[in-house]
Amino acid sequence: MGLKIEHRLGIRASSDRLWELVSELDKWEHWNPIHPGASGRIGYGETLRICEAYPNEPRRTIEVKVAEWAPREQLVWAQKGFLWSSLRYLEIEELAPGSCIFSNGVLYEGWNAKAELSKRGRAFKLGRSEEHTSELQSH
Repeated sequence: MGLKIEHRLGIRASSDRLWELVSELDKWEHWNPIHPGASGRIGYGETLRICEAYPNEPRRTIEVKVAEWAPREQLVWAQKGFLWSSLRYLEIEELAPGSCIFSNGVLYEGWNAKAELSKRGRAFKLGRSEEHTSELQSH
C-alpha cells in the first residue's frame, strides 16, 4: 500500500513558464524551499543531484533517477531508502491559459514507508510560504 502526501497550489502563470522554472534546475533555490538546489539533466533514467532541506535536519544532497517527465506537465524522480522507495513529483496542470495548479508530492511504498513519511511529510506544510508562492508567480 502506498502513502502519499501532496501540496497543491493555484498559480497565475502559464504551463510554459512553470515548466521553465522546473527545468532550470540550478534556479530551484528561488522557489523550492524543500529542494533548494538541483543539477543534472532531465531525461528518462538520467541522474539528478538534489539538495534536500527538511526542517530540523542538516541539508543533504541525494542522487535520484528521473522516472518520468513530460514538458509543461511533470517531473518525477525515484529514490530508494532502507525498506522504502519513493516517487517524488512536480506536476503542472493547466486549467486555462495563464492559470495552473502546481503540485509537489511524494508517494512512499515499502515496509518502512510510514516512518519515512512521518519524518518528511510535515515539510510540505512548513515549506509553503507567501514568499515562495510569489516567486513562482513573478518569474
